[in-house]
Amino acid sequence: MPQVGGVARNVRIEREGSEIVLRFVLEGDGQERLPVEMRGRRVLGVLDDGDQVEFNVRGQVRDRGGVARPDRIDNLSTHSVVHVQRQGCARQIGGLLVSLALSIFSGWLSTILLDALLYQNAPTIESFSLPDEAAPTFSSQPTLLPVAGVLVAVLVFFLIFVLPRLLRRRK
Repeated sequence: MPQVGGVARNVRIEREGSEIVLRFVLEGDGQERLPVEMRGRRVLGVLDDGDQVEFNVRGQVRDRGGVARPDRIDNLSTHSVVHVQRQGCARQIGGLLVSLALSIFSGWLSTILLDALLYQNAPTIESFSLPDEAAPTFSSQPTLLPVAGVLVAVLVFFLIFVLPRLLRRRK
């Protein structure tokens, strides 16, 4: 693993959506500059402008965007470690299950409400007096209501789970 060291300049912590981003420029011995970025739920450790730091990077030092993305930084000035906590797998699965449950509930509720609004006072087939052998065997329930419920469920799932992740990737 390549080890990189230097002085941290322009240290800043910003919030982007639900993530905290630690950014700084690493100034090396030959005055070369390397942008560094760490993303996660929260930053643990202390890093100030002018601190002497070093870190290891898996693979290449810079990614395709020209930025180094270390997992942890050793702050040699304060003898501390700086790292970010990432969102765990259990939390991501929990978010998926909650949004899926909300989607199913909203689809079911919209089906019930549409049924109540559209067909509350509508005459049903059972209200006509027909001989037993001539009575139809199909239900008077319209077949578009379950489709509307599924569409609402898919829309809600997209809005609360998929869309925020798509927007986060574009940044």
